[in-house]
Amino acid sequence: MATPLTIRDLAALCGVAVSTASRALNGHPEVSEATRQRVLEVPGRCRIVPNYSARSLKLHTSKV
Repeated sequence: MATPLTIRDLAALCGVAVSTASRALNGHPEVSEATRQRVLEVPGRCRIVPNYSARSLKLHTSKV
């Protein structure tokens, strides 16, 4: 099984910073629509699946 892509890999594929990729994925209003579309099309094409465990560790909440 192939190693899943990280947000760093996603940012590199899109040619944006990691923070910009994160903001685009999370719907932040400061990301241009063109950049958002570029970032959002890659996960569908590369089958990227969000890691909710990592997100909950980062945010200190599980939302369960």
